[in-house]
Amino acid sequence: STAIVNYYYTGYITLTKTDENGNSLSGVEFTVYDANGVVVAVMVTNENGIATSKAVKIYSANGTEYVVKETKGKDGYLMDTAEYTVVLKNNGETVAVNDGKAIINAKKNGQISITKESEDGKPLSGIEFTVYSDKECKNAVAVIVTGVDGKAVSTALSLGTYYVKETSTKAPFLP
Repeated sequence: STAIVNYYYTGYITLTKTDENGNSLSGVEFTVYDANGVVVAVMVTNENGIATSKAVKIYSANGTEYVVKETKGKDGYLMDTAEYTVVLKNNGETVAVNDGKAIINAKKNGQISITKESEDGKPLSGIEFTVYSDKECKNAVAVIVTGVDGKAVSTALSLGTYYVKETSTKAPFLP
């Protein structure tokens, strides 16, 4: 007697990963789960921000549903917490996550906060500070001014190293 073997249809899942400016993000890991939450594939974006799964099985003529999640982000970026559902139906087909649109990761941001006081500990308002991205303090990225409480806070800045210089003060104080 001869055994007859039936093979499942298989398909592929692909996605594109970028930052807010459309720049490709490499090294971002995504995991593909079946309906029972079992890991069926792990894929990592390449230098073009593209990841494609290994062949995954299609168990039903109506298609097989998979869930794709970002499981390892890129340093300096917020992880995408969305779950993307894809359905594979046809043998050899490649289905794009997110309807083929890039999955975008936002950069992590922070703020610079300064408190300015007089020698006797009183808050000083109206004092201007300039925030620079370079050590030479030539490339200004923000200007912040202290309020009545002596505090100044920048808008959101990408994580990194910044240099702050007091650029305007009030008499009789020296900067």
